Amino acid sequence: AAAGADVDAAGRGLVATLLKSKGLQLKSSLLTALASRIAADPLAKVKQLVQELIERLMQEAANESNQKGWCDKATADATQKREYAVEETLALNSEMAKLEAVKDKLSAELAELGKNIEEIKDSRSKAQQEREAEQQEHEDIVSEAEEGLSALNMCIDLLDKFYKTIN
Repeated sequence: AAAGADVDAAGRGLVATLLKSKGLQLKSSLLTALASRIAADPLAKVKQLVQELIERLMQEAANESNQKGWCDKATADATQKREYAVEETLALNSEMAKLEAVKDKLSAELAELGKNIEEIKDSRSKAQQEREAEQQEHEDIVSEAEEGLSALNMCIDLLDKFYKTIN
């Protein structure tokens, strides 16, 4: 079809050239006008409109293809982001559960250690009271022993004086 159009255009061009040259030679405005009409393609405007329509439709198809590609890519990106977010959420929830378990364990240990500290404080207080009572008892015994020693020393001095006076 394109080859036929080229032959048709070439024939029309040849006829238009011949008519124009004869019109100039004969000084006939009618022949030069006819040559101009034949040279002009009567369907040129229609061809141009069809060509523009085809180009516009091809551009729209390309734009739609680009838009669909962009939408598909955006959907895939959003899906992947959502999957990553779900995985991260699951990992964080798992970590949080582990930390809650550790917190509960440490809270129980803390309560047990607090109880042990109170028992140790009670035992210490009781031992301190017993030591204070024993210290008082020991001081009384030491005081009594010192009095006994003093009395013995007096007896020894008295006996010593007695035996010295006898001899």
